[in-house]
Formats: sequence, structure tokens, C-alpha cells
Amino acid sequence: MTLPFEYVSRTAGELPRPYVGSAVIGAIGVPGLAGVAAELASFVEPQLIRPGTNVVVVPVGPEGMVHWTLASGMTLPVACLIAQVRTDAILFLKNPELKALLRGRSYWEELSKFPEDHITSLTAIELPQQVEPYLDLAPRSQNVDAGLSRQIDALGGTGTAGAALKAGLYQIFDDLDRSHESAQSIEGRGRHHTGDYWHAIMHRREPDYGNAKYWFRHVGRHPIFPPLAEFATGLIHKSSDADAVRWLHKLAANGWDAMAFVDLCQTSAREPESVLAHLAKRLQWMEMLLLLQHSCQEASSDRA
Repeated sequence: MTLPFEYVSRTAGELPRPYVGSAVIGAIGVPGLAGVAAELASFVEPQLIRPGTNVVVVPVGPEGMVHWTLASGMTLPVACLIAQVRTDAILFLKNPELKALLRGRSYWEELSKFPEDHITSLTAIELPQQVEPYLDLAPRSQNVDAGLSRQIDALGGTGTAGAALKAGLYQIFDDLDRSHESAQSIEGRGRHHTGDYWHAIMHRREPDYGNAKYWFRHVGRHPIFPPLAEFATGLIHKSSDADAVRWLHKLAANGWDAMAFVDLCQTSAREPESVLAHLAKRLQWMEMLLLLQHSCQEASSDRA
């Protein structure tokens, strides 16, 4: 069995067409996962033989589990949009679907058109090390292009929850200005003040740490805090860094402390290549995924 493997770029632009040959299935993912894909091939193949299953998604780590668990609220079009920023899964496809997918301008766009009941998600794979960088804690603001902006606006739709979802999607593409605009338009609204949460994240990354804390006080306790505290505890317990262990009590001793995380991001920004900064980036990514998942759920409820 041949497993073509291709790198998924941050911009998800045109990719060279991989060798397919007579392969029964193909796999797409980041280079560091090629060995894992080969090991999983015999396990995944029976899933693809089942009628109606065109794609098998195998999430990478706990972040990937949140990203690609469609049943828990992350819709496929939103998941595919997030994948243009960071890939948290290996995709296994039948040969004909692989060929068709790679004919598209962006295979993440093409994948988003698949019926969700034709896609199976398996248990997450734990990896000893990360294979791709996380989003910066304090990025330089970018302006997304018109095409991507139309996609984001269409996915968000209208209403309070839709504006919160748009704020989140613009945020993961580092378009801080548009994220700010969407979040600000729904200030103080929504059952869980999710728009205010995105507003706080925007200022934390700007960085304007005092303003970020101001907006986190508006948010209060948010439903994503318990799973985020659980993730942080597990992540920090695995770390051999003494500073990381000291931060555990500040971040998660009594549930998630958003103010303490602002302080951690501020501390980490002084040494962006440190172990502590990498830890903060992983925590930020999980925070964003959980909040995007929550935003999707709220937006779906509004449309129902």
C-alpha cells in the first residue's frame, strides 16, 4: 500500500500533486506524521471499506480531538477553515476521493463540501513532540484577503452568536482589527458573553494586557473554563520546566484563572523561544479551539 504524504502549509495554497499510483488509500498531513500514518494504515483501511465512509480523520493530540470532533459542535466547514492555520489531524481517503480532492484550489475547501456523515473521526493520537508551530502570543496584525473574509462572514451569519464566531475566526488568522470589530459589535451581549471573551483575547494578543483583563472581568466565568483548566493541569504536569510547575497553581488551582493566563502570556512574551512560551502557545490554541467550538454551538442554536 502506497501512502502519499503531503505537507499542509499555513496558507493552504496550491500543493504539488503526490504520487498516488495504485494505492488503495492516501494520507495527507504534516511531514512529522508520515511514520504515524504508515503505522495506522492497516487500522484505518477497514474503516474506509465501509459503505458511505469517504474520509477518516485521525486527530493529533487533545487539541486535535477538540478540532475534529464534529459531533460536539465543530462544524466541518469551520474545522476546515481552522485547518488552514494549523493541522491537527491526518486525513485518510480512498484513492478516487484523494485524486478529486487534490484537483481543488485548496483541499481543505474541497473537504468542507463532503457530507459530514461520510467522514469518520477516530481516537486522537498522542505524539511525543509537536510537529508544527502554534499561533504567536503577540502577532503582527494581518488583513485576510477578500475571499477568506467572505468565507468567514458566510460561516458566521448574522446575530450575536454569529458575530462571536466571526470574531474567533478572524482571530485565528491574526486579523486582529476585524476580530475586534466583530467582538465590539456585540459588547455585553450573549448568554455567556462569548464575544467579550474574543474581545479579551484580541487585546491580550495586541498586546494590551490591562485592557485584556478589563474584558475578562466582563466575561466572568465561562463554560470553557473547566475543560481548559483540566487540559492545563495535564500539560503542565508533563512538563519538566520548573517555571511551568509554579504556574500550575496560578492557572488552575481553583478552576481556570483567565487573569493569571494574561500574566503568563506577558511573562512569556519576554522570551518567545522559551519552554514557558511554548506552553503558553499550546494553552492559547486549546483555549481558542474550545471557544470556537462553543461559538459554533451557540451560532447553530441561534439558527435553529
